Amino acid sequence: MTRLRAEDRGEKDDTDVGLVKPRLPPPGFACLIFAATIAIDFSSPLKQPLGLGIFAHDANGSPCCRASHDSREEILADFQKNVDPKKPRISQQAGGVKLLRINVPPYTLQGDSALLQCRYDLGPGKLYSVTWYKDHEEFYRYVPRANPSQHSYQVEGVKVDSHMSDSQQVFLKHVGLRTSGLYRCEVSAEAPSFPSAHGEAHMEVISLPQDGPLITGEEKIYASGDVLALNCTSGKSFPPARLKWFINGVQVHPDYEAMIQQHGLVSSVSGLRLEVGPHHLTDGKINVRCEATVQSSRPVSEPLIDQRETQVYVQGSGSLLRPYFPLVFGLLAFFGLLPLP
Repeated sequence: MTRLRAEDRGEKDDTDVGLVKPRLPPPGFACLIFAATIAIDFSSPLKQPLGLGIFAHDANGSPCCRASHDSREEILADFQKNVDPKKPRISQQAGGVKLLRINVPPYTLQGDSALLQCRYDLGPGKLYSVTWYKDHEEFYRYVPRANPSQHSYQVEGVKVDSHMSDSQQVFLKHVGLRTSGLYRCEVSAEAPSFPSAHGEAHMEVISLPQDGPLITGEEKIYASGDVLALNCTSGKSFPPARLKWFINGVQVHPDYEAMIQQHGLVSSVSGLRLEVGPHHLTDGKINVRCEATVQSSRPVSEPLIDQRETQVYVQGSGSLLRPYFPLVFGLLAFFGLLPLP
């Protein structure tokens, strides 16, 4: 017999297998085995079991759930085959309750609203409750037999519009940066067994910049051998903007990057120092462009991409003598080759 370890309850690699501690039934009873990514206390039906084990006690007398080596390999194979990190996780439990799908927008813009939907099939049973959680905190419960049937709980970043919410959906209004998180819907049928199923998905709130990037520091005229020293600063956003530099359409690497945080939003700063060469001067001008991109951070099939740019035309001179004009002028005057006034 191989004992599967009960690791901490935090996020783990999907291939890691952990166990939950049951409510001390007699040894020999069946128990459920969970993936460490979704392992929870045995007393709650919120997570998806991966298989059955046998309840026992370890050498220290602590309760544990044991599985044979063959069972462990089968559990891992089934779990790896069915997990897709880009899709919402859906758990179904026995008793006729089936969660058909959970619709949570992968991202929404700050200040907008968000509609969360939970579709299920109770089979022959009747609905007992629908409960919504954000990062494992309950914020909405629908119980058809209660009066009133809806109840909202205060959770930071979550504002429920009860008039547009019911047993199948929750409407969030005026979302902010703190609204981002993991949302879970749990559906339970009535007694005697109270079977339940749940699904969960992430939502990210994005704040787009109000302004495009700004280039500062350019001089009026540059010649070959001069150093072009510029800064590009993006508008405040979240997630932070990624900045790229282009000289005459060709991307160049920045010399330094920094971020300035203010009230939860971030401005990205990128510095460029470039020695001007003859190949940079096109028709007496240097085209300098800064591109700022804000993109949703989680992997989704259709990510949000907000791209803005600004450009300046720096006056250029092909002469290498411009920086040395004062010296040349002085030498010519010294040798009498240049008439003095």
